[in-house]
Amino acid sequence: MNEKTVLELRGVSKSYPLGRLRVGALSDVNLSVQRGEFAALVGPSGSGKTTLLNLIGCLDLPDEGTIYLAGEEMQDASKRQRALIRGRHIGFIFQTFNLIPVLTAKENVEYPLILGGHYHRAKGSELKELRERPAKLLTELGLEEYINRKPDDMSGGQRQRVAIARSLVSKPDIVLADEPTANLDTKTSTEIMNLLLEFNRKHDSTFLLATHDPLVLDFARRVVTLVDGSVAKDEVTAETEVANVN
Repeated sequence: MNEKTVLELRGVSKSYPLGRLRVGALSDVNLSVQRGEFAALVGPSGSGKTTLLNLIGCLDLPDEGTIYLAGEEMQDASKRQRALIRGRHIGFIFQTFNLIPVLTAKENVEYPLILGGHYHRAKGSELKELRERPAKLLTELGLEEYINRKPDDMSGGQRQRVAIARSLVSKPDIVLADEPTANLDTKTSTEIMNLLLEFNRKHDSTFLLATHDPLVLDFARRVVTLVDGSVAKDEVTAETEVANVN
């Protein structure tokens, strides 16, 4: 691995029990993601996309092979170690937003900082910057007027923006997005994808988006196709320009 490699999978396989049998979900997957990539993970239902995201997100371990995340090996990590690694290195964006309804937008965004103990470890100017970061991110995403509103007082697109801010607040090495446009109309989906791409370019953030949405593929600069649990195609596409939402 070189210093620009954020994620590397070597010979990763995973299966699950089904009665007395085991059903293969992934088979000998090799994949490397570099810092600053904006990649899409595609494939038909049952191709292994969700399983792969779960493994990369440290929610599960492979049966065979090795996963390296920001240079750390996942294979022998305990459940507690994997939770710490998730907090340090990974941001998540979910299709159902997964916001906490009783918390404001700002409180939802800063939750990973509290959960990961970031406030306790920081001091002085670093702590000041951390405390200001949630509101700053929400403002950057066009939600300055919604900082103190709760999710039920926001549209789907606004909720997804809060979820994006939450995924970025700890400055993770990689952001994993599971169908980030699934519950949004075309105009809002385009706005969300433009925002993700803008953050990718401005902050050199790394994104891996699992999707069925052709619109998302229009933005991706790399498309990895899974078929029957294996990488069938891995293509680098042309540089994407920010789309017009008018």
